[in-house]
Amino acid sequence: MGAGVLYRLTDRGRRLGPALAEFRQWGLDELLPPAADGDTPAAEYDLSYAVPADLPLAEAYEWHLDSDVYSLRIDRTRLTVETGSTPDPALVLRTTRAFMHRWVAGETTWDRGRRDGHVEVTGPADAWDRMLLATAYPGRPANLLTRLRAQPTPTAQAPPASTPAHRSHPPSG
Repeated sequence: MGAGVLYRLTDRGRRLGPALAEFRQWGLDELLPPAADGDTPAAEYDLSYAVPADLPLAEAYEWHLDSDVYSLRIDRTRLTVETGSTPDPALVLRTTRAFMHRWVAGETTWDRGRRDGHVEVTGPADAWDRMLLATAYPGRPANLLTRLRAQPTPTAQAPPASTPAHRSHPPSG
């Protein structure tokens, strides 16, 4: 993918769109399973494809989707997700599962959700930036890594991780 290279999907490639959308929806429920699914063990994801190993990310985030609560802990290139709250999160995110499904479908963005009041974030802007990188979600600003490298290292450390069931695939979305 060099400068000046333009890629276009053929009609045949575009026909894969609905199948890929279903995979993104499945991935969201795999990463953040609804509480109705029962007691879900912690899951660990290798994010070395998206988070540089030399970036000292080590903190926790708390996500509220409707009445479900999740703890997301990043330790360099490893993301651990489990149900329940986390002590002293660097950032707390509140939204609905319906918003998240619209987001993974490409119908909305984090910025639009925050602007329209569908996503509420409590925490500093630099923690939001780190969380965007740590969760490896698409739609991050192109200069995000450069901005993060220029920031001082956060002093908060992620709580020690439990022994999760290891999943070698990255989070979908």
